[in-house]
Amino acid sequence: MKNLFSVLATLLILATAACAPQMDTEANVAGIRTLLDEVVAAENASDVDAMMVLMTDDVVIMPANQKPIIGQDAVRAWWENFFSRFSIEGAVSDEEIQAGGEWGFIRGTWNVTTTAKEGGEPQESSYSFIVVVHREADGTWKEARGIWHPDQPATTE
Repeated sequence: MKNLFSVLATLLILATAACAPQMDTEANVAGIRTLLDEVVAAENASDVDAMMVLMTDDVVIMPANQKPIIGQDAVRAWWENFFSRFSIEGAVSDEEIQAGGEWGFIRGTWNVTTTAKEGGEPQESSYSFIVVVHREADGTWKEARGIWHPDQPATTE
């Protein structure tokens, strides 16, 4: 009787696991990679409207050496200020993308050339970043949190 109960319990557990919703990891990673490509394209075009569509309402960004910027309005104002002074041409390399349920993240590097609109030589920089993403009800991914820092050490002069 104990053996029959153990077999039935095992079958019940296996059947329950088989009925659990399975995540399509490849589709999630592809969706997150698409989001990353769209964000970079919007940044390169200095298109704040396109960028904001790709972010959650409660988005938080944490640029290097600055306090966190919280919410759509504040993030929009930060990017508008940035693009009023600079244009950029950047490319990213994702080194790790993970997704589970409604949340995921991207870890990578961002190589960017920044040009001041007032003139001057373009500056090349490399940054490491982590972006936390959230899957919306419609299945699309949006940036929820972002943090980046330069790969070069700060000068102490």
